[in-house]
Parts: sequence; C-alpha cells; structure tokens
Amino acid sequence: MLFRFYLKPADRKESTVINATRVHHYSKRLRRFYLACGCIVASIGTGTTFYIYHEGFTPANAVYMAIITLSTVGFGEVEPLSEVGRIFTSGYIVVNLVIIAFGISTMAGYIFEGELRTIFRSIMTGNEVNKLKGHIIVCGYGRNGMKTCEEFRMAGKRFVVIENDPDICHALTEDPRFNVITGDATVEDTLRMARIDSATALITTLPKDSDNVYISLTSRELNRDLMIIARANEESAERKLKLAGANRVVKPDALGGSHMAKLVTQPVVIEFLDLLNGLSTETDMRLEEFAYGLFKKEYMGKTLRELDIRRNTNVMVIGYKHPEKGFLFTPSTSLKLNQNSVLILMGDEESLKKFKSRFSI
Repeated sequence: MLFRFYLKPADRKESTVINATRVHHYSKRLRRFYLACGCIVASIGTGTTFYIYHEGFTPANAVYMAIITLSTVGFGEVEPLSEVGRIFTSGYIVVNLVIIAFGISTMAGYIFEGELRTIFRSIMTGNEVNKLKGHIIVCGYGRNGMKTCEEFRMAGKRFVVIENDPDICHALTEDPRFNVITGDATVEDTLRMARIDSATALITTLPKDSDNVYISLTSRELNRDLMIIARANEESAERKLKLAGANRVVKPDALGGSHMAKLVTQPVVIEFLDLLNGLSTETDMRLEEFAYGLFKKEYMGKTLRELDIRRNTNVMVIGYKHPEKGFLFTPSTSLKLNQNSVLILMGDEESLKKFKSRFSI
C-alpha cells in the first residue's frame, strides 16, 4: 500500500473506500513502471531457474549468470555451458536486449520527465486532502475554473481541483498552494478521493452540460448538504442542472453578453459594480458578508446603532439579510441583529481587517 491514513472509528468505513480508490488511482499511473520491473524480475527468475536445473549451477552462480546475461556486460560464462545451454543463452540475450531497452526507457521517463516526482506530490496531496473538512471542490481548471481558484486563494479558502488533463495537473502540482487530483470528475470514485463527503461546496465548470448534470446528480447523492454551483452553456441545461441537485446555475456566456451590453447602456453602474467586486484596480474597496454567528458574544443581539460599525472600523453596512424577510438595503441603525442573519459590508482591506479584529470571534 502506498500510504496509510489515520482514521477515526466513525470515518473508517468511508475512508477505507477512499484509501482503496487512491491506491488504485496511483497504481494505474505506475503501471508501466511496474511492468518494466516485473519483466526484469521475471527474466532473472527464468534464467536462474534454467541454469540451476538444466546446467547444474549453484544458486549463487545461477543468479550471477542470469544478471550478467540480462545486462549484456560480456563477462563470459561462469561455468561451461552445454549445447542446449548455449542455445538458451543466445535467445536469452536477444530477449533481454528488448527488456533492457524497455526498462531503461521507462525508468528514464519516470525519473527525468518528472513523473515519479509528480506521483509523489500527488500522494502527498492525497494525504492533505484526506485531512480536509469544510473545503470546496472545483471540477475543471479551464478559464472559469482558473478564475474560481484565484478568488478562493485570495479569500483564503481551502479547495481541491479535479482536472482530467495530465499536463495541467503536472503544472499545478508544482504549486504547493494547490491540492490537485488527476481524474475524471464524472466518476464517483474521483469525487470520493476529493472527500466530497466532508466538503461544503462543489463548483463544476466543465464545458459539456451533460457532464455538469452528471456531476451534480452524483454529488448530491454523495452529500445531501453540499452547496452545488454548476456552469451551463445552453438555456435548456439550467432546468436539468437544478433537477440534478444544483443549488445555483451560472451561465458565463449570458452573463458576459449582458455585462458588455450594460457597459454601453449603464457604464457608470457597471464601473461601480466592478469596483465592489474587486475587478477595478482604482481602489481596494470590496464587499464581504458577515454571519451573525461570527460575532463575539458581547455583540450579539445589539442594534447597528449600538455596534456603531462605521465609526469604529470605517466599514459600511450596505445590506442585511433577514432569515425570514430577506434582504434589506441600507438598513436602519435601529435594526436589531437576529440569529441566522447576515450583514453585507463594504470597505477597504485594512478597514475590514479592523472590523474582524474587533467584532469577530
């Protein structure tokens, strides 16, 4: 077994399945390496057996003869060979030339092309992923997936990327900030390797709507509480994705077209929204949400006037989501915070850090 997981008893059954899946995954990537080693061992074993039982060599001499013949170093015969032994050795040398050529090319590929390093890094990633809880899974590292991961990195979120392209995965594994699994996200075992059972959200950005539908369906079955956000290209796919279990459906093409149109019809509004979303380089102002449960105990149940967030931290409260009434924009200072509510805050990075330092647990 390539590595060991240390498990809590409650997680043992599920994690055993994940462990077996990981071992199978890495065994597939090492298949050619195993085959080369197996051919060499089989060749030595065949030669040793022949020289012992047909030529009467001692075991030590038989192994030595098999190895020098396999390696074609030309040391000569350890002991005189019979006519049959010479015929066998002649054919044995020809076969071993092929085995050695295959073995050297395979070893060179794994060592000099960095495949062994990539696999080792993948194993380490597997160990790290196995420890994750409350993380986010991103399926596909295309243009949308790349931007999604950048946002998560900036926000300090823990995430796992599932990507099928080995070249992309090889590049990502060089970056220690990425947890990458090479595989097909439409396969249930791959999702298990990403610890979907303990994830809080999954974003699928694959180019085919059918793949995103299948991933949403499988993910919902594996984790009933998972937040699933799916990409859709066609209008007809939105309904299918929601039926499959997606909580939100995003249509990048439609959003992009609408955004470009509004740059003409409402340019100042779009400029302001870009500023809030961090897309503008003119300022570091940004929006953040802050859940009621994150407040320190002494601030719970207070009104906005009592908290006096603007004066204390220079952060503005521009929205409030009530658990029953929904969104309130520019809430009154007399508003009393309710459990399960969320504040929408706006401020620069320094002000937001000051807010969290003062009010957050």
